[in-house]
Parts: sequence; C-alpha cells; structure tokens
Amino acid sequence: MGDGRREITCSSTRSSESTGYLQTGICRHHDWAVYLKSPISHLTFMKSRIAIAGVAGVGALLSGSALERKDVRLDNNRFMPAQITARVGDTLAFVNGRGGPHNVQFSDDSLSDTAHRLIDAAMPERPKQPWSREVPLASPLLVLNGETYKVVVPALPPGRYRFFCTPHLNGGMRGELVVVP
Repeated sequence: MGDGRREITCSSTRSSESTGYLQTGICRHHDWAVYLKSPISHLTFMKSRIAIAGVAGVGALLSGSALERKDVRLDNNRFMPAQITARVGDTLAFVNGRGGPHNVQFSDDSLSDTAHRLIDAAMPERPKQPWSREVPLASPLLVLNGETYKVVVPALPPGRYRFFCTPHLNGGMRGELVVVP
C-alpha cells in the first residue's frame, strides 16, 4: 500500500514507535479499513464491527428484508444505474469500468451535519481526521477496470443523497442514493 498504510491481521496489536498508537492498515481477513487511534487490539475492533453488523442483520430479519449488495458500474462517465434504492445496512459496490479514473463523492451541500457525519464514518479508505464540512466525502480514485469501492449504507433517515464523480463532474457524471425504510 503506497499510502502509508499496510495490510494487518485481526490479531495485530503492533504500535507505532513514534506515537504509541496502533498502526493504520487494511484487515486482510475482513476487507475493512482500520484506523485505530487508541491502544486497543484490532480483534476488539472487529468484534464491535461484527456486533454492529449482527444488530443490523437482526433488524433486517425482523423487518422482513435481507441486506443486499447493490452494484453500481462507473463506465463511460456514467453511473449505471444512476439512481440506487437501498436500505440501511445494504452494501453499495461501485465497480470501475471504462473512461476512468473514477471516484464517488457525496454532495455535502444537501446533507445535514448528522448525515454528513454518518456518511463520513461509513466510507472506508478515507483519511480519518476530526470531522469537518471542509473535508469532501470522496472515495479514492479507482483506476483499474473492475476495481471496487464498497460503502455500507449507514443509519441515514429515508431520503435522497446525491453523489458524483469528481474528475467527471463537468461531464455530468452524477448519481443518487435513495434510502428507503
């Protein structure tokens, strides 16, 4: 990983020499970004993620709906489909195609502070820093064909959440997430 992070395992408790905090990395077993800033084990972090996922899964079972994966293709300066309907807990998988590089950036001008914070926390591989409206809600650039960026829909209220591709905004590459109950 050329961005200063490294692949780590769930049992990793290595600390940084300079800060005493756990290092940042990607868990190779769970495909999740890990940004630990306190001296707790990654295993504890993973247990909390599994517990949260379990609660979301129980909620989906009680409501009669299963969590789904929604694939969105980023191809020829378009999101396909351009409008995605999803529920809290569903996974959005943005798959890079032709015409890249592409990314996904949520339009923060239409978001409440609460929605902004929830989306910020749900987007993996983003710099984790103190929350600010000045930091764009953008994924990394996807360069390779088939490269995928996944976001689990956070506990957003039902509504419409616009997004776009930063390099192709002027070309009209826009989409919309519609969160339903």
